Amino acid sequence: MDQLQPFDEELVNFFGEQVEVRGYADLRITFRDDNVAKTIMVRYIVVNAPSSYNLLVGRVSIKKLGAVVSTTHLKMKFPTNKGKVVTMTVN
Repeated sequence: MDQLQPFDEELVNFFGEQVEVRGYADLRITFRDDNVAKTIMVRYIVVNAPSSYNLLVGRVSIKKLGAVVSTTHLKMKFPTNKGKVVTMTVN
């Protein structure tokens, strides 16, 4: 909690209700499969809200990653800096 920066914007949940924001932190995250990986900076907004999710990856992060997401197939593909393509499956 001592590493969080103040976040002054309002967030709402899926039901349109305001969510208590604790703050944010900019951290590096690595997306990988067995052989290749890509690391990007992601702004994590920490909220106090009941959810079945640990993390939601937003459009900004998906764009930084250069990813294509298929919700039908529960997969995400993105290129690495070395020209390989990573395929991740959501479990």
